[in-house]
Amino acid sequence: MNVSDIASMFAALGSCAAALATWRTVTEMKRQREASWRPDIACIFPVLTTGEDAPCLRLRNVGFGVAKDVRVELSMPLERLIPVVNEALRDEGISLAREDGQIKIFHSEENGFSSRGLSLPCAAFIDHLLPGGEHAAEMKLPAYLLPLLELAVEWGLERDNARMRDVLGEFTLEADIRFSDMGGVPHQRKRTFAFFGAVHDIPQRNFIIRFK
Repeated sequence: MNVSDIASMFAALGSCAAALATWRTVTEMKRQREASWRPDIACIFPVLTTGEDAPCLRLRNVGFGVAKDVRVELSMPLERLIPVVNEALRDEGISLAREDGQIKIFHSEENGFSSRGLSLPCAAFIDHLLPGGEHAAEMKLPAYLLPLLELAVEWGLERDNARMRDVLGEFTLEADIRFSDMGGVPHQRKRTFAFFGAVHDIPQRNFIIRFK
């Protein structure tokens, strides 16, 4: 290999390096440009208080672009939760069942039993969600969430049922968030909120419940 061949080889390598640097620059510019208008949705979980109406979950666009066709579905892992609640409260005459699109809470009484049905589906649709906290939207929590928490708190904390107290740690709420950016590209986010703790507000005779 003569001097001219070596020079040609180094020139070719230099051209490849320059092309690679250009490609990386263009790719990074594209990534930054897309990030400048890509939306992103965050969920802000409220503090819950037993004996009061459940507040709403806040949906905030923390990205830089408008989110379109936002759909949020909230659910709990009831297939796992119902059996452990029924086992913990088996001797108390209380049970849960999933029937006809509802979760039903049964209480045994002297002349039979009473039941309360709570709707299962929980979803919200938002046409457009602009960036910024001032444009945040709200959606209702599942109708069954607070009643089930009140049941668990009453028996697990107030009545010191050890098994029901352990069940509180099983409470999670799952958020499935789907939306599109202004370019029509679909995005999906999933978030799981877990029971964090309950504080007894003795003067108000209720419990303040937090998720994280």
